[in-house]
Amino acid sequence: MYHFNMRAKLNELLKIVEEEYKKVEKSYQMAKESAQEIAKTALTSHSQAGDRFHSQGAMDIAEERLKNVEKLLFELKSSEINKIVSFTEVPCYIKTDKTDFFLVKNTILISGVRLVSANSVIGKDIINKQVGNIVNGIEILEIE
Repeated sequence: MYHFNMRAKLNELLKIVEEEYKKVEKSYQMAKESAQEIAKTALTSHSQAGDRFHSQGAMDIAEERLKNVEKLLFELKSSEINKIVSFTEVPCYIKTDKTDFFLVKNTILISGVRLVSANSVIGKDIINKQVGNIVNGIEILEIE
């Protein structure tokens, strides 16, 4: 018996997000270590207070990004990647006559990947639609 992944695009997205997670986690660890080092030196030097504030802010931003990537990763890992879909749902890949994108609950910015939030205007309009449906003048050509 052959195992065929019916949602290859979603599986590709999962791999991309896993790679992004590794990069973001490394960035967070570096920001955290930097913030800790600067915090140690700031104890003895008042002139380092600005550096401490800046490094703490950078660490907080990196931590928030890490949490957002984790949410998307969990969403994708929790989905039924091998399920055949006939209606748009979260998460899924959608190809239209204008563009293609992934409909997800948790969006993040990843270069070269179009993620559309299910809570956005287009996300709300396109949910539970089928191939051939026209939404806001855009025809759905493929759902995966």
